[in-house]
Amino acid sequence: MFDFKSRRSGGVAIAIFAVAFLVLIGASPAIAQIDKNAQKCLNEYNKRLQKLSAAQGKVHCGCIKDFSKGKITDPGACFPNDPFDAKDKVTKAETLFFDKVALRCSFDPNDPGFPDFGVGDPNDAADAAIQKEFDLFEDIFGADLGDPNLSPITFSGSGASSSDKNEFNCQRLVALGAKKCQDTKLKEFNKCKRLGLKSGAITDADSLRDECFRADPNDPSVAGQPDPKGTISKKCVGQGKGIDRQVQKKCIDKGIGNVFPGECGAEDPNDLAVCVDRLVECRVCLMVNAVDGLDRDCDLFDDGTVNGSCGASPAVCGDGIISPGEACDTAGDDSACPGLCSSLCTCPGSHPFVLDPVTSGATVVGALAPGSPLPLSGFTGSISLDVGAPELGPGVFPISVPVGALPPVDVLGVVTVCTFLEEDPGLPASGISGTGLLNCLGVPLATPPSPDFALHLDHCTAGTACDSFPAGPTTCPSIFGLASTIDPGSGLCVPELPPDPGCVAVDPATGGTATPEGALGTHPFACNSPQFLVPSATPWAAGDAFFTLNLSLDIRGPADACVGPPVAAANVLPFTTGAAASTLFDAFGTPGSVQSVGGSGTPFSCPAVLNSTTAGAEIVTAFGALDQALLGPPVDINTFVLFTGM
Repeated sequence: MFDFKSRRSGGVAIAIFAVAFLVLIGASPAIAQIDKNAQKCLNEYNKRLQKLSAAQGKVHCGCIKDFSKGKITDPGACFPNDPFDAKDKVTKAETLFFDKVALRCSFDPNDPGFPDFGVGDPNDAADAAIQKEFDLFEDIFGADLGDPNLSPITFSGSGASSSDKNEFNCQRLVALGAKKCQDTKLKEFNKCKRLGLKSGAITDADSLRDECFRADPNDPSVAGQPDPKGTISKKCVGQGKGIDRQVQKKCIDKGIGNVFPGECGAEDPNDLAVCVDRLVECRVCLMVNAVDGLDRDCDLFDDGTVNGSCGASPAVCGDGIISPGEACDTAGDDSACPGLCSSLCTCPGSHPFVLDPVTSGATVVGALAPGSPLPLSGFTGSISLDVGAPELGPGVFPISVPVGALPPVDVLGVVTVCTFLEEDPGLPASGISGTGLLNCLGVPLATPPSPDFALHLDHCTAGTACDSFPAGPTTCPSIFGLASTIDPGSGLCVPELPPDPGCVAVDPATGGTATPEGALGTHPFACNSPQFLVPSATPWAAGDAFFTLNLSLDIRGPADACVGPPVAAANVLPFTTGAAASTLFDAFGTPGSVQSVGGSGTPFSCPAVLNSTTAGAEIVTAFGALDQALLGPPVDINTFVLFTGM
């Protein structure tokens, strides 16, 4: 069931209609002509929305007049629920909209009389029609007309100077001209829609958009709304009879042009009418998109140029304009970072990745017993992603992460987990914990070939009794480019790490080396392999990041403070927005045993992260550790860490 909203305005309650409703605004197969009842529904819907919008505009124009005379002092005076809407114009128009639409539109998707395009949720449509007026007047005046402390309206009442009265007349008539202009644009849209439906030229959302709401930058003759009789240019700008007449007669001739501190505040007075007309064009476009389910580019529609003047049109890097979301422009202004403006119109900079304490955490497998998971949560603080220059390729940026520490995580009041980002030994005195890259376009890269990876650690590689992988034939496919075999303990196919009887193996990807446990180790004379990093062949997604950090996770007592230096040796660990996994062979010193853990991250929105917004992104790592003392005797553990941006 669907309810038309119960609205209250001036103490009058509007009835609730409960009817079945389904919003269908997609394109439908073209037919010669849609059902006549569906045409009536479409026409009534837009006709009543235009009248509702006009009623709200009339209330606003009345408010401007009453403000200027000092009759209104209540900050809520210009809203439709205010008693200054003495004749309940908005209330009546809204009531008629709901009544007439409910009468004309069945809202039954199986009824041929209900159109499958051009009619949206009536409640949302009414809200959009009213809100358009608030937005338009704010665009023009730049402040809330309902707040006497902010209102820019000039006083014109008794005792006002001639200059004040002239300024007010300019403001009032330009506002009235803007209202009449937008009323005309909506009426002409409705007329075009009605005639197109009748002739069969309009049969779906796309044809409605293209017939009545054009925007063709390559052909200015058809850009904007069709105006076959010049009605729009007469009421707006073009014939010297609309907004342009009011500006010329009441503003420019009186030496006024700076009493509109909104979007047109910096305009030359002679261009004021054109600017106001563009604001009307923008707001009409956004409203029609919302209520008719169209997808017209309003930024292009309002002035024939993609320049960020209306709506959320994407910025175009290299167009010579610094648009919202751009720090510089490669074909224009690069003063923010001379010579360093990237192909995405961004500058090098530091961008915090703030951790969400609710969803950031870790899962430690094997901490309590073999294979048992112990979830940790509550990682807080932030790490810094320093995006550098020059680019490594189109849209590929080097990143580095400074050293630091995260606040401690309490685990059941029994232990404290301390996280340290230590300095990379290969970059002494740099203050850098790790480096990597941000691939904004998802382009193929040679190193690493993918943001997905797996870390493999073998507890015993010296051919002793704990060695899991004797040489022999394999029935498993190649994994990450390595030969694989069936693990006798788990029955899983896992990559076969090479034997290392001399305990000298090195993983070039992480710089890790094999480690003998020694005579006094938990497993005497066992040789533990490096953590071999094996990337996959999965392609990059736009916004993927991959970097390695020198990181220590210290397990300390419940009362111990997380104060350096770290107790545990640093691991060179990869972090990624892709997939991360680790496999620990011979887990718990048991021949043939395998323990695995892993998860997936979420790529960044590059425009967002380059503007220091990392919300929604996740970076992950997974690694194995041997013989860690945690809640009792030393055990082998695997850890999966998930960091989620707020």
